[in-house]
Amino acid sequence: MKKPMLINRDFALLFFGRLVSDIGHHLYNFAIGWYILSLTNSASQAGYYMAFGGIVYVALTPLAGVLVDRLNRIKIIYITDYIRGLSILIAGLLILLKPSFTIAGITLDMAQTTPQLIVLYITAFIFSVNGALFAPAVTASIPYLVEDSDLQKANSLNAGQRAFVSIIGALSGGVLYGLLGVGFIFILTSVSYLLSAISEMFIKTSIHEKNENKLTLTLAIQEFSEGFKFILQTKGMFMFVLVILSVNMFAAPLFGVAQPYFFNQIVQSDPIYYSLVGLAFSIGSIFMAIYLSSKPSKSKVHKPLLKGLFGFTIGVALLGLIVWSYVNQTLNFLSMYILLMVVSVGIGLLITYVNTPVDVALQRYIPKAKLGRVNSIVSLMAQGIIPFSTALAGILIETLTLPSFYFLVAGGMGLTTLLATQSKSLKAF
Repeated sequence: MKKPMLINRDFALLFFGRLVSDIGHHLYNFAIGWYILSLTNSASQAGYYMAFGGIVYVALTPLAGVLVDRLNRIKIIYITDYIRGLSILIAGLLILLKPSFTIAGITLDMAQTTPQLIVLYITAFIFSVNGALFAPAVTASIPYLVEDSDLQKANSLNAGQRAFVSIIGALSGGVLYGLLGVGFIFILTSVSYLLSAISEMFIKTSIHEKNENKLTLTLAIQEFSEGFKFILQTKGMFMFVLVILSVNMFAAPLFGVAQPYFFNQIVQSDPIYYSLVGLAFSIGSIFMAIYLSSKPSKSKVHKPLLKGLFGFTIGVALLGLIVWSYVNQTLNFLSMYILLMVVSVGIGLLITYVNTPVDVALQRYIPKAKLGRVNSIVSLMAQGIIPFSTALAGILIETLTLPSFYFLVAGGMGLTTLLATQSKSLKAF
């Protein structure tokens, strides 16, 4: 029998290992978005960068899901952490030291914008390749490390961990960026990944589904198609995935492109103000995670999903109204900022309220032998739209006014909520 949560040694090793690496990753995400905007002064360039990493991630997701169900998932977790740690270390040193060198007769001066962008794109490629393996491996490991009755508590702890990490990242991201610069943040991120990998290496629980059949392209396609069949044949699952796809399509560019663009290019504030908005979001998330960790898991998730969708739609509309009021000088900076912080807390509460029971449902109802494949397909469908929506968002923000973009997203979220409310199949999920 497994021991209670966090007394369970293996869950604790994974939990605290991810805690360390997620702090570094949050710093990296903050730094990279702000740095590219500062380099290029272009929302579309920031969108293209995010789209690139997303396309690579999505393209590899089908194969990653099959591999996760065949290989040792713990080895996948710590090896991918080692690779990401070393790659971001090299990128950080190149940006920090700004050397000049010649490759195949071409001279690259790292003090120039174009060589730096090349390094960042290469790093994004490496991160996406390893992330495509890491994410389904972690998700598929949790049901092996804890009892079924503890799944909601485990996922609530993970949600709380992510929120705590966001708080640490928000408090330190803007300060560290201003004091040390992007190069040192990359090096700190590298150290966090390497420490995480060391922790994960000591996990002993067997979570490897043995498969004696040699993996071939034909067999990989067959096994991946089995995951699709499971989604199509499980009542409510397909509609659920479509809802998540729609949410990601609208939400990802909102937080990944529009919000940093607002602070970097319109408000032209110090990065600390942008990072503190992330802090407000995380405070909401962590309070909801603490609340859910004390509650028994529900057998159905459609009610919290619908409530969360409705609340999120209202939240995005309020964000648009706040941005519009500031751009039109109806609100001064202080009033705008206080309102933005309050709404961000509410959105953090709502997203965790939706995500935690959804994670539980996926881990509970998907057979363990198919967890990697099915989760990779869910990720493929949900994440696959993000590269295109972020690239399109950058273009729309520069074509339309920024408030118009927020209201467009709110309208899309409202339509998604309406369709989810009318779906009969979703009620079975």
